[in-house]
Amino acid sequence: MANYVLDGRVKVVFWPITAISANSKNAAVANYCVGQQDVEAYWRYHDYLFAEQSSIYRADEAYFTETAVRFGADRDAFTTCYKDTAVRSLIDELDNGRIQRGVRGRPVFDIGEQRLIGNQPYSTFTRLLDALLQP
Repeated sequence: MANYVLDGRVKVVFWPITAISANSKNAAVANYCVGQQDVEAYWRYHDYLFAEQSSIYRADEAYFTETAVRFGADRDAFTTCYKDTAVRSLIDELDNGRIQRGVRGRPVFDIGEQRLIGNQPYSTFTRLLDALLQP
């Protein structure tokens, strides 16, 4: 999908799901704050948090800060972002947007009017995207 996104033909929207555990919102906020500093780090940090879900259940602010710094985040900028009530409100708005669109689980992909639920082969995405992008 990167070839469609990098050349500007497709926009990827990532909706946080904050109701998975008591710390899901904190993880979403932390990931957002890393992404504000480095988009590529956002995805690396996201993948790390996903792989380390058991750690998130008992994580505190120090955990999120230290892991963010390990992924290259500036500590002070991260801390300011992480504590920012506007950022927390944004995460709530994104989560509410996901719910309003009927996205209850993951992964879900909306491509035009087509909704795909669950993992899909790359060929499914290219077929749908190419059909939508035809002039």
